[in-house]
Amino acid sequence: MTVISEGPLCLKIHLSKYEIKKYFNSYNEINIEDPNAKRTIGILFNIAVNMSTFETNGKRLIEVFPTPSGGCILKFTSNPMPFEALKNCKSRNLKLKNQKSKNSPYIFCFKSFESLLTVIETLYMNEITKSYTASVYKLNKKFFLKIYIPIYDIKTGVFINEFDEYSAKGSIAECLINEYAKPLIINNAINELGKYFFKNTKN
Repeated sequence: MTVISEGPLCLKIHLSKYEIKKYFNSYNEINIEDPNAKRTIGILFNIAVNMSTFETNGKRLIEVFPTPSGGCILKFTSNPMPFEALKNCKSRNLKLKNQKSKNSPYIFCFKSFESLLTVIETLYMNEITKSYTASVYKLNKKFFLKIYIPIYDIKTGVFINEFDEYSAKGSIAECLINEYAKPLIINNAINELGKYFFKNTKN
């Protein structure tokens, strides 16, 4: 079993064809609705989580893909909690942060400034995400976006993760970026870059 962590938002487990036979008998028997298969996937997921920084709060999307070598990939993507579910949880007086609260920042690394701008454009064009607190840093020719994303909007993090090189979350990652990277724009990066590069394209 090979675990590939793509940051706190995406986790992949690669199984060889021999490992598939060990856990599921065959690829065709990997049905996430089947209780036995679901239990096995849960065990593998727990093992992989201990080897990664995957975001385990809330729901997650599970996908299964075959590989050319006869194995498969189990892909786990962090899924945002629906607004209705959030409201229901609040009505039961569970200890959840409110919709306006922000958790620890996500930090995304980009190979180029152009890749970062692709993300900034989408965030700037959205009236909700353009207000998110975000900072941009540079270290060793790479650019880092530190952004605070509300707990109900993990889908924005999943979107950014499609364009970055890797991502991280938590106080250690934040301390490292603050200590070693050069700050370019602090707290208002989405608006600053958006106004400079995309003011003529905004509706």
